[in-house]
Amino acid sequence: YVRLRGLKQDAVYLEEQSGRQYSGAALMHAGIPLPPFTKEYEAYQFAFTELKEAGTLYEKVQKWCDRNAKNRVVISLYGGSGSGKTTLATALQQYFLNDGRGCYLLSGDDYPHRIPKRNDEERMRVYKETGEDGLRGYLGTKKEIDFDRINEVLAAFHEGKDTITLRHMGRE
Repeated sequence: YVRLRGLKQDAVYLEEQSGRQYSGAALMHAGIPLPPFTKEYEAYQFAFTELKEAGTLYEKVQKWCDRNAKNRVVISLYGGSGSGKTTLATALQQYFLNDGRGCYLLSGDDYPHRIPKRNDEERMRVYKETGEDGLRGYLGTKKEIDFDRINEVLAAFHEGKDTITLRHMGRE
């Protein structure tokens, strides 16, 4: 592990090559694991970008959460495929955890009707048969995502259930 210096302890950083996110505190105190070496002498380069947008959003959301502290809060992010929703949500989650607030990142990606590999195949089929218009009518809609199951999870959360069964989807 290599510990990094000169970072903001309360910031969240994106490691550009891998896409992994780290808190500044974790990078400064625990460090980042180096990949296994393959030669006697190797040079490693890591590029970190501070996710400032997440910090700005957290400041605004935190104030709202403080005013509603007795209630469970759901924060929803939406946008097109590849727009950075998951990156921003993961960074936002890290800010909450840094402040000792419990949180969970619920992703629509974990609630498709098909496993991801099959869903990718379905996306290709829809695109080949109906083009971009057909894809717009499929991506992120009830044809692709099991919104009923997501709503069940959210209802259990708002009801204050002690245990909620969640899904985390793999590729196969």
